[in-house]
Amino acid sequence: MKASLIAPCAALMLALGLGGCAGYRVGSVGGKNIQGVSTIYVPVIHNATLEPGMDVPTTSAIIRAFDQEGTLKTSGTNAADAELTVTIVSIGREQMQTEYLDVSSTTQLKISVSARVTCVNRRTGKKIVDNAEVSGVNSYFVGRDQVEAERQALPIAEQDLAKRIVALVVEGW
Repeated sequence: MKASLIAPCAALMLALGLGGCAGYRVGSVGGKNIQGVSTIYVPVIHNATLEPGMDVPTTSAIIRAFDQEGTLKTSGTNAADAELTVTIVSIGREQMQTEYLDVSSTTQLKISVSARVTCVNRRTGKKIVDNAEVSGVNSYFVGRDQVEAERQALPIAEQDLAKRIVALVVEGW
């Protein structure tokens, strides 16, 4: 009886052990268009919305996200292997939750920051990312001061946008 349980248990242990390697990848990062790229230049992004002051904080968030991810090193000069161009195209707000007894009163909102992203491999001239739309989101509760709540939520949405841009460039999808 014990001998008949050893094979299924061993197979189960092997399957569970190999399942831990499911996220591991072998080979190059990001596909053929990013090959040979080790540095990236991130100029100040363009803000096409009516929301003032989003260009520098979002640019800083993107640079921090690249530095934290670690695959590509950011470069402050035009001598980098790739160049990232980002344009913020819209900021949206969506009602997530209403008051229990008053559906016209909002208690939770979602803010989204959408951008168009292009990344060019300067060595080959090929586009790593070609005019892709990326969005970063964050939800926040509306208290007495909705403006202050949104002011605190917007940088988190910008950070989410930055992480998604980095993932798109580095991973290729």
